[in-house]
Amino acid sequence: MKLEKAQNNKPVILKIWVDGALKGWSKRKVIGMAAVTCYRGGSTTKTPEIRSWRVEAKRTSSMHAELFAIQCALEAVPREQKSSCHVIVVSDCLDAVQAIKGNKIKLRYMGMVSHIKDLLHSFPKSRIVWCKSHSGHRWNNLANDLAQKAAGTYRTKK
Repeated sequence: MKLEKAQNNKPVILKIWVDGALKGWSKRKVIGMAAVTCYRGGSTTKTPEIRSWRVEAKRTSSMHAELFAIQCALEAVPREQKSSCHVIVVSDCLDAVQAIKGNKIKLRYMGMVSHIKDLLHSFPKSRIVWCKSHSGHRWNNLANDLAQKAAGTYRTKK
Protein backbone atom coordinates (compact mmCIF):
# COMPACT_ATOMS: atom_id res chain seq x y z
CA MET A 1 0.00 0.00 0.00
CA LYS A 2 1.42 3.35 -1.01
CA LEU A 3 1.39 5.98 1.70
CA GLU A 4 0.29 9.44 0.68
CA LYS A 5 0.99 12.86 2.12
CA ALA A 6 -1.52 14.15 4.62
CA GLN A 7 -4.14 16.69 3.56
CA ASN A 8 -2.05 19.49 5.04
CA ASN A 9 0.82 18.32 2.81
CA LYS A 10 2.91 17.00 5.70
CA PRO A 11 5.01 13.96 4.84
CA VAL A 12 4.49 10.53 6.31
CA ILE A 13 6.93 9.91 9.15
CA LEU A 14 8.18 6.41 9.84
CA LYS A 15 9.45 5.91 13.37
CA ILE A 16 11.33 2.63 13.51
CA TRP A 17 12.21 1.11 16.89
CA VAL A 18 15.00 -1.47 16.49
CA ASP A 19 16.87 -3.92 18.67
CA GLY A 20 19.35 -6.73 18.25
CA ALA A 21 20.17 -9.72 20.44
CA LEU A 22 23.02 -12.19 20.40
CA LYS A 23 23.05 -15.81 21.54
CA GLY A 24 26.12 -17.94 21.96
CA TRP A 25 29.68 -17.16 22.78
CA SER A 26 31.19 -20.13 20.95
CA LYS A 27 32.19 -20.30 17.28
CA ARG A 28 28.59 -20.37 16.04
CA LYS A 29 26.37 -17.49 17.14
CA VAL A 30 22.78 -16.52 16.46
CA ILE A 31 21.71 -12.92 15.90
CA GLY A 32 18.09 -11.99 16.49
CA MET A 33 16.83 -8.64 15.22
CA ALA A 34 13.51 -6.85 15.32
CA ALA A 35 11.90 -3.64 14.14
CA VAL A 36 8.62 -1.98 15.03
CA THR A 37 7.62 0.65 12.47
CA CYS A 38 5.05 3.27 13.48
CA TYR A 39 3.45 5.53 10.86
CA ARG A 40 2.39 9.12 11.45
CA GLY A 41 0.75 11.40 8.89
CA GLY A 42 -0.70 10.50 5.51
CA SER A 43 -4.34 9.94 4.71
CA THR A 44 -4.57 6.57 6.44
CA THR A 45 -3.73 5.39 9.91
CA LYS A 46 -1.75 2.18 9.96
CA THR A 47 -1.09 -0.07 12.88
CA PRO A 48 2.61 -0.62 13.59
CA GLU A 49 4.44 -3.09 11.38
CA ILE A 50 6.39 -5.71 13.29
CA ARG A 51 9.27 -7.64 11.75
CA SER A 52 11.97 -9.90 13.08
CA TRP A 53 14.97 -11.64 11.55
CA ARG A 54 17.34 -14.41 12.60
CA VAL A 55 20.78 -15.16 11.17
CA GLU A 56 23.73 -17.33 12.14
CA ALA A 57 27.23 -15.92 12.12
CA LYS A 58 30.70 -17.11 13.02
CA ARG A 59 32.30 -13.85 14.12
CA THR A 60 30.01 -11.26 15.58
CA SER A 61 29.28 -9.09 18.58
CA SER A 62 26.31 -7.41 20.21
CA MET A 63 27.28 -4.23 18.33
CA HIS A 64 27.00 -6.16 15.06
CA ALA A 65 23.55 -7.35 16.13
CA GLU A 66 22.40 -3.79 16.82
CA LEU A 67 23.82 -2.41 13.56
CA PHE A 68 22.41 -5.35 11.60
CA ALA A 69 18.95 -4.70 13.10
CA ILE A 70 19.12 -1.07 11.93
CA GLN A 71 20.26 -2.14 8.48
CA CYS A 72 17.53 -4.80 8.09
CA ALA A 73 14.84 -2.38 9.26
CA LEU A 74 15.87 0.30 6.75
CA GLU A 75 16.16 -2.23 3.91
CA ALA A 76 12.64 -3.48 4.69
CA VAL A 77 11.04 -0.09 3.91
CA PRO A 78 9.40 -0.41 0.46
CA ARG A 79 11.27 1.41 -2.30
CA GLU A 80 8.30 3.62 -3.25
CA GLN A 81 8.12 4.97 0.31
CA LYS A 82 11.78 5.95 0.51
CA SER A 83 11.39 9.05 -1.66
CA SER A 84 8.34 10.42 0.17
CA CYS A 85 8.74 9.44 3.82
CA HIS A 86 10.84 10.86 6.61
CA VAL A 87 12.38 8.30 8.91
CA ILE A 88 13.42 8.34 12.55
CA VAL A 89 15.32 5.26 13.72
CA VAL A 90 15.25 4.70 17.48
CA SER A 91 17.89 2.40 18.98
CA ASP A 92 18.74 1.62 22.58
CA CYS A 93 22.39 1.03 21.68
CA LEU A 94 24.27 4.27 22.26
CA ASP A 95 27.44 2.94 20.62
CA ALA A 96 25.55 2.13 17.40
CA VAL A 97 23.87 5.56 17.35
CA GLN A 98 27.18 7.33 17.93
CA ALA A 99 28.90 5.28 15.23
CA ILE A 100 26.23 6.18 12.67
CA LYS A 101 26.40 9.83 13.68
CA GLY A 102 30.15 9.70 13.01
CA ASN A 103 31.56 9.32 16.50
CA LYS A 104 33.66 6.44 17.81
CA ILE A 105 33.62 4.18 14.73
CA LYS A 106 35.74 1.08 15.07
CA LEU A 107 37.33 -0.23 11.89
CA ARG A 108 35.46 -3.54 12.07
CA TYR A 109 32.10 -1.70 11.86
CA MET A 110 33.02 0.81 9.10
CA GLY A 111 31.40 -1.17 6.27
CA MET A 112 28.08 -1.63 8.06
CA VAL A 113 27.99 1.96 9.30
CA SER A 114 28.72 3.28 5.81
CA HIS A 115 25.92 1.14 4.34
CA ILE A 116 23.46 2.31 7.02
CA LYS A 117 24.35 5.94 6.30
CA ASP A 118 23.65 5.33 2.59
CA LEU A 119 20.28 3.81 3.48
CA LEU A 120 19.43 6.79 5.68
CA HIS A 121 20.34 9.19 2.86
CA SER A 122 17.74 7.53 0.60
CA PHE A 123 15.03 9.33 2.61
CA PRO A 124 14.32 13.08 2.20
CA LYS A 125 14.89 13.54 5.92
CA SER A 126 16.26 10.97 8.31
CA ARG A 127 17.83 10.77 11.70
CA ILE A 128 18.82 8.22 14.28
CA VAL A 129 18.19 8.73 17.96
CA TRP A 130 19.00 6.90 21.15
CA CYS A 131 16.53 5.85 23.83
CA LYS A 132 17.36 4.34 27.18
CA SER A 133 16.96 0.57 27.09
CA HIS A 134 14.38 -1.14 29.28
CA SER A 135 12.91 2.25 30.19
CA GLY A 136 9.31 1.16 29.82
CA HIS A 137 8.61 2.40 26.28
CA ARG A 138 6.26 -0.15 24.73
CA TRP A 139 7.77 -0.16 21.21
CA ASN A 140 11.32 -0.42 22.51
CA ASN A 141 10.28 -3.24 24.84
CA LEU A 142 8.46 -5.02 22.00
CA ALA A 143 11.49 -4.76 19.69
CA ASN A 144 13.69 -6.09 22.51
CA ASP A 145 11.39 -9.04 23.22
CA LEU A 146 11.11 -9.96 19.53
CA ALA A 147 14.88 -9.75 18.98
CA GLN A 148 15.47 -12.00 22.00
CA LYS A 149 12.88 -14.50 20.76
CA ALA A 150 14.51 -14.56 17.32
CA ALA A 151 17.93 -15.18 18.90
CA GLY A 152 16.55 -17.79 21.29
CA THR A 153 17.45 -15.85 24.45
CA TYR A 154 13.96 -14.75 25.52
CA ARG A 155 12.96 -15.49 29.09
CA THR A 156 9.34 -15.20 30.14
CA LYS A 157 8.69 -12.39 32.55
CA LYS A 158 7.32 -13.19 36.00
